[in-house]
Amino acid sequence: MIQKSSHQWATICSKDFKADLDNTVYKRKLFSIVRRPSFEEDKKENLTPCPYSNELIPEFSLECHSSVSNYTIPMCIVSGKHMVLDDWTICPGSGMPALLSEYTKDKSNSLCDPLSGVKLYLQDLKKVSIEEAKLYIQTYNEPCKNI
Repeated sequence: MIQKSSHQWATICSKDFKADLDNTVYKRKLFSIVRRPSFEEDKKENLTPCPYSNELIPEFSLECHSSVSNYTIPMCIVSGKHMVLDDWTICPGSGMPALLSEYTKDKSNSLCDPLSGVKLYLQDLKKVSIEEAKLYIQTYNEPCKNI
């Protein structure tokens, strides 16, 4: 999956920190990665629309660097992906945002909130309207404006 980039970073670390690696437990693993490079290309990450600008960004990216905004994007508590406007729900257990499609991947009727451990059911999950999602995003970044 990420063999090529891990090889690149291992090479950089082994050059920059060669003296510091003498007594570490990671030395053997790091140098084994450097000695056996992978010639496969890393998989490209899927692109999904940014909830601010609709610009396509990597699905695990939590920052939008468009000219419209430089805000942090809320993260799905189930998958770690950034939130998408048309697939938004609020977890009834923790009150945190989640992608509805990630919750419904598990076809069993019994789910668990990843943060609070509260037992949930599919009928408890309600899709949030795009207007409500935009309001959540607006309040999500309010504390960041004063910093």
